[in-house]
Amino acid sequence: MSHIDLPYFDTFVAQLKTGQNPDLEALIGRNVHWGYWPDPKAATLTNDDFRKASDALTKKLLTWANPQSGEAILDVGCGFGGTIAHMNETYANLNMVGLNIDARQIERAREKVEPLAQHENKIKFVVGNACKLPFEDSSFDTVLAVECIFHFPSRKEFFLEAKRVLKPGGKLVLCDFVARPILLPVLGLIFLACRKDVTKVYGSSNKLASRIQYRLLAKQAGLQWLGVEDITANTLPTYDMIRKAAPHSGFEEKSFIRAHAVSEYGSKLGALRYDILAFRK
Repeated sequence: MSHIDLPYFDTFVAQLKTGQNPDLEALIGRNVHWGYWPDPKAATLTNDDFRKASDALTKKLLTWANPQSGEAILDVGCGFGGTIAHMNETYANLNMVGLNIDARQIERAREKVEPLAQHENKIKFVVGNACKLPFEDSSFDTVLAVECIFHFPSRKEFFLEAKRVLKPGGKLVLCDFVARPILLPVLGLIFLACRKDVTKVYGSSNKLASRIQYRLLAKQAGLQWLGVEDITANTLPTYDMIRKAAPHSGFEEKSFIRAHAVSEYGSKLGALRYDILAFRK
């Protein structure tokens, strides 16, 4: 497998393995994604508050997926298994598979997430490529991609693969930072000012997509557009949490903060949305 350019996971995994960074463990030991606050003004920005908010984002996305007993669910880009852990605690009789290209993340997910006997769920974690899914056609009722699609080699190839492995009527549900084309110059200027820090923390990522491009991706893959929900305002306290957590990140503090300037100021200026998007086969 080719080199995986994930500097932040290189650092996070190394820090978590030491067991000597309890703040980082509390913040991203389960979920490595933004938080969701129903009332952003009520955010307290404690470690526990952020942990609950990151679980709340998972819960919000799953309202679109609406898992049902007996279904098979694939979580692509599963990270440390937080989304599957949440479903394992919340739902019963699900067959859940988490996939990630990074074997280190899969190793931790296997260590941390086990089926709850009382819920009779099945859980499996697999190393694999989101654009070459190692599963048979029509294998899953739902495919999830939680804040990770910008790392995939190709959104188009992922959509085609998601459609292939979905059963007829199955759903693809994802969340992503979605650009507003009219304000792309604003994002470009912020990125130029922070490129070095973004690359240092996040490595190389795919270009941003717009809602129009997502509709086109769905059409090309043969998927029906179900809808979109803009939860940008509910995620904004994440940036205050990033500033608070920067000393515990394993990166130089100012560089870690600047690496998030594109998404923070892009979101606050209306050039970037944090969207949940849903599609059906």
